[in-house]
Amino acid sequence: MMTNERSFLLLSFLLVYTLVLRVSPVMAQTTTGRATFTAIPDGSITASGEKYDRNELTAAHATLPFGTKLKVHNNDNGKEITVKINDRTQNPANLLELTYMAAYQLNMLGKTYSDISVQVMDNGNGIKNAVPFVSQQSTPEFKDEYLMQFSTEGFYTLEGIPISPKGYGVQVSASTNKEYTLEKAVEYHKMMFRDLIIQVSWVNQQKIYRLFIGAYLQPKEAVPLQKFFNQNKIGAHIKAYEAFDY
Repeated sequence: MMTNERSFLLLSFLLVYTLVLRVSPVMAQTTTGRATFTAIPDGSITASGEKYDRNELTAAHATLPFGTKLKVHNNDNGKEITVKINDRTQNPANLLELTYMAAYQLNMLGKTYSDISVQVMDNGNGIKNAVPFVSQQSTPEFKDEYLMQFSTEGFYTLEGIPISPKGYGVQVSASTNKEYTLEKAVEYHKMMFRDLIIQVSWVNQQKIYRLFIGAYLQPKEAVPLQKFFNQNKIGAHIKAYEAFDY
């Protein structure tokens, strides 16, 4: 299990760095955090491949699919706007990093950051090449029957449902002990990490259980999460899901 100090660091980080669940407009959930205004040169290429335009209502987020539309509420003054996600945050402590126009309409220019609440209004599934998330809605309570899952090679949700993730994930654990891997998965889930994926494979006649977080289109999108774990002395590696051939 983690040390108390490491758990505290993770919990502190996760207060502002929430991996938002995939939700529909009808089932919109509210997430709170902080937003900042990012002043980067017009015409810069964002992580989505679009050009940055300071006059557009767009934003950067750590994990949401590109094209996702968010309703953003400034908790300091009540102003609201809708933004489209087209980039990745540079600072993991920021829930959103906004363009000049978005920050202007939220009346947050001149401030280091503002407290915001966001709701997913359109989850961006129609965007070409967007990687669908496989988030679990609640923390599973593992009983004996769960330990019977994960019996063959492949990828699974925490509940033991076979899946076929695409893109790249951050590996945060690898063990020959299934129970240990499940305990780590539940531990991270309780800390508000989502898109947790368990991968099972045979290596040198031993079954290995790997724990991944996230499903990113490009490796560079996973770098902030990898750096966070490495800085907290938890070995993390970015790997392509397609590299595992079953």
